[in-house]
Amino acid sequence: MGSYRIGRRLWPSLDPRTAQKRVQRLLARWERLVRQFCLRGVSIPGYYVETRRRRGDAGGDDTVYRRPPDPLLYLPEAVLEGRVVKLGRTQLFVLAALERLGGRSRFAAIVKEYLELMGLDSGIANRERYKNRVWQALRRLVARGLVGHANGVYWLSGPIARTRLFVENFRGVNEYGKTVQVWSKRDHGYALPLEEALELAAVRGVKRVVQIEIDELLGDSKTLDSLGVSIIKLYKDKSPPYNNKWKLEVSLENPPLLPDTSRITDWVKAFLKAKLEARRLTK
Repeated sequence: MGSYRIGRRLWPSLDPRTAQKRVQRLLARWERLVRQFCLRGVSIPGYYVETRRRRGDAGGDDTVYRRPPDPLLYLPEAVLEGRVVKLGRTQLFVLAALERLGGRSRFAAIVKEYLELMGLDSGIANRERYKNRVWQALRRLVARGLVGHANGVYWLSGPIARTRLFVENFRGVNEYGKTVQVWSKRDHGYALPLEEALELAAVRGVKRVVQIEIDELLGDSKTLDSLGVSIIKLYKDKSPPYNNKWKLEVSLENPPLLPDTSRITDWVKAFLKAKLEARRLTK
């Protein structure tokens, strides 16, 4: 029975839609409790779903039951820790399906994995009905920036990407030898998660990387802020006296230090503090 018919049976005096919403809230609360108990390793008797019904040799029904996997076991950490917007049940299952598929897949595979998580037999279930559910959930996830999409391929994106690495500039060469600009922070105004940049490169047929700039989101640092550090660079410098050796460069803007030769010790200490803080943040 659907939530509408259950509501009509339990509360015939209420408005049908009000009764339906009440049933949906109670079912959602029950599912949350079930997931919490499953994560704690507590078995709940009778919590099974029917996955396949086929005709037996004697003409009777042979119904197979099995417990569906808990989607919370496969969701990205950002979703579990509440660092993203509140998501609906179908969207959570779709994200879990994408995570199980390695974070990247096409629509048909996502639907199949979604049915598997729901405990449904993909060969028996009403695929068109569930395909529409998955498509609507993916459309909302793409609009929220949690899933990327290009040429029929979907992947985890934004705050639920698998790393904290971002790409600011990415150029490559395709199989025809043509240079492809995969991403440019200057053109788009923001850096792209590494996973999403690699997905775009695969979708656009990049076979060899020409240049890629990768950075990491490290968070706040009171030490660097107090020194006025704006940029820390590590690179090879061909000019004297470096002569193509590695160089660490720290840029300070409005530092709380006086431009006086008698304060040279303070400048050296500030540089060493920035160097140590950068090392601590990158561990």
